[in-house]
Amino acid sequence: MVELSVKVEGAGVLVAGETIQCLLFFTNTSKETQTIAWVGAQLHCQCLVRPEVVKLKELTQISSPVNDTAFFPNRGERGVSILSTRSNVLACNFTLKPEETRKVTYREEVPTGGPPSFHGRLVRYTYKLTVGAQKPNCPAQIVRIPIRIITIPVRLQRPLLTSPQSSNPFLVNEERHSASEIGLEAIAAEAGRRTSSSYTLTASGDTLGRILTPRSSYRVGDEVTTVLDCSHSVHQVLQVTVTLVCVETIKESCRQQPAGLKPFNTVVARETQCCTNSLITSFSLPVSPGFTQSFSNETLTVQWELQFQLLISKGSWTDTHTTQQSIGPGGGVAEVWVGPLPQQVETVNWSLPITVLPSINNDLVTTSKQTVTL
Repeated sequence: MVELSVKVEGAGVLVAGETIQCLLFFTNTSKETQTIAWVGAQLHCQCLVRPEVVKLKELTQISSPVNDTAFFPNRGERGVSILSTRSNVLACNFTLKPEETRKVTYREEVPTGGPPSFHGRLVRYTYKLTVGAQKPNCPAQIVRIPIRIITIPVRLQRPLLTSPQSSNPFLVNEERHSASEIGLEAIAAEAGRRTSSSYTLTASGDTLGRILTPRSSYRVGDEVTTVLDCSHSVHQVLQVTVTLVCVETIKESCRQQPAGLKPFNTVVARETQCCTNSLITSFSLPVSPGFTQSFSNETLTVQWELQFQLLISKGSWTDTHTTQQSIGPGGGVAEVWVGPLPQQVETVNWSLPITVLPSINNDLVTTSKQTVTL
C-alpha cells in the first residue's frame, strides 16, 4: 500500500494570478516494492446553478484540459467547469522501496479572468485542486482540495514596472513585488481613502434626516460605519434599522423566466436603535470574512448595499409628560417619562449601495491537507 498526502503550501486564500504550490508525499507503508504508474494534477473552477432558475450560456474554458489520458479531474463533479488549467503529468513509472517516501512538487499559476469563489443561493463558483495517481492494474485515486480565490478589480490592477539594472555595486536592488501584491496594496489604499458623503432622506417632500458615511469602499472583514442625523427632521423618528445586505442579481439573458425573478438578498448584519430621545445615531455593521467581494460577469452581479428602515411618527409628538413614581421600600420617588399613547406611524425604506473589495483575512488562513491510500 502507498499513502499519498497532498498539502497546499501557504495561505488558504489565493489571488488570481498568484502561483499555487502543492507538495505530494508518497509513502510505501508495505513491505514490498510499489510502483506508481502516473501522477497528475489540475486546478479548475466549477459553476453550480439552480437549473430551474438560471440557464448558462455556452461557456468557453479559459484553458482546456487534456482528456486523452486516464486522468479526468471533473469526473463525478456537479456543475460545469468554466475555468481550468492544463492537466500536468508530474511523474510516471517510479518505484518506492519499503518505508520509502518521495516528494513531488506541483506549481501552477491561478488563471485570471475568472470569477472569485462565491457560494450564493442561485449560483456557486468553487475552485478545486485535483490530484490523481494510479498504480498498475489498480483504479486511479483522486484527491480534491478546495481553494478560496479572490480577484483584483480591473480598475485597481496595476502593471508591473521593471526597474533598470544599475551597474553600481553599492546600490541595493529593491525586491520586486508580484501583480497580486500590487493589487492588494491598491485595494488597501482604495478602502482606506476617506471620502465623506452626505445623503438627505426625504418622504413625500418632508426631510427626515441625513445619512453620513466616511467612505464608500470597504474590504471583506471591515466594519461598515454610518451616522444618521435627525436634528432637522420634520417628523419624529422613533426607530431606525440598518441592514447590511449582499444582493445577488441574475442577468436577464441567463434567466429561465426573464420576468418575475427578483434579486436575492442575503442579510449579513443588522442593527436596530431607538431614536426617540436622540438626534444623532451611529451604526457599525461588520462584513463577515466568509462573504464575497463585489463582482459582475456574464451570469450574475453581486452587489452590496445598506438598507435603512425608519419608523416615523406622523402625528404630534408634543403630548408628552412625566409622572411621579415611588420606587423601593424606602419611599423614593422617580420621574418617569411617558410618551403619547395614540400615534400614527409610517415606515420609510431607503437603500445606499456600497463597494466591498477583497482581502486576505488571517482568520481564513488554513493549511489544506488530505490523504488517500493507493
